[in-house]
Amino acid sequence: MRQVYRSRAFTLIELLVVVAIIALLIAILLPSLGRARQKAKDATCKANLHSHGTAIATYAAEWAGKLPNEDPNVGGGLIFWDITVEMTDKQLATTGLDGKGQTVRKIYYCPLNPDQNQPQYWDYTGGTYRVVGYYFLNNRKNTSIQALQMPKYAKTTTTPHGVSDDQELVTDVVMSKVTGPTWTGFALGGGPSFSTSHMKGSQPDGSNMLFVDSHVEWRLFKAMSPQYKSTKGAPDDFWEWF
Repeated sequence: MRQVYRSRAFTLIELLVVVAIIALLIAILLPSLGRARQKAKDATCKANLHSHGTAIATYAAEWAGKLPNEDPNVGGGLIFWDITVEMTDKQLATTGLDGKGQTVRKIYYCPLNPDQNQPQYWDYTGGTYRVVGYYFLNNRKNTSIQALQMPKYAKTTTTPHGVSDDQELVTDVVMSKVTGPTWTGFALGGGPSFSTSHMKGSQPDGSNMLFVDSHVEWRLFKAMSPQYKSTKGAPDDFWEWF
C-alpha cells in the first residue's frame, strides 16, 4: 500500500498565537531598549561635563587658577547658556581643538536636546556669542548683564568663596515658564525651541552638574530650586533651576 504524506500547514489560530507572542515580546523589549538609549544619552551628557571640567581645569592651571571669561566689550545674552565666542575658544584652546567642528561643538549640547545643536545657535548674532545647551556659571564681564554677576553664582577662579566641591560651574538646562509650570518648548530667535534636558514624563528628572573641583554628580529635581529669572520680558520670562 502506498503511504501518503501530507504537509501540515499553520491553522489560523496557531498563526494568531504566534503573532500575539511576537507582539508581547516587542511590548516587553521596547521599554528596555528605550531605557538603554536613555542611559546612553545620560552617560554622554555626563561625559560632556567631564570634558568641560578637564578643559577648564587645564586653562585654570595655566592662568593662576582663573576660569575662562569673556571680553567685557562684547555684548552677550541674558541667560547662563549665553557665552561669548572668546570664552569657548579659551577653553577649547587648552585641548588643542578649535570650536568650528561638529565633533567639538557637540560637547556644548546635551544629547537629550539634539535640536539645540544648530549653526545659528553656535554662531548666534553673526558669531558674537554662542547659545549652548548647558548653563555656564563662569563670571560675565559685560557690565550690562548685572544679573549674571551675582557672587553666589558667577565664578571667576577655581578657589571661589566656600568649598569647591559644593560650587556648581556647569549644569544641565532646567527651565520653567514664570507664567506657568511649563518645562518644554521655549522658542528662541525663530529657531528650534529650547527645553529642559532631562525629563521624566511631564516633570524634570534632575540635572548633571560639574563642580569647580571638576567632579560631576547627578542632582534630583526635588533637590533643585529656581535660582535666576531671565530678563527677556513677559511673557517670555522663565526660571533657571540648579
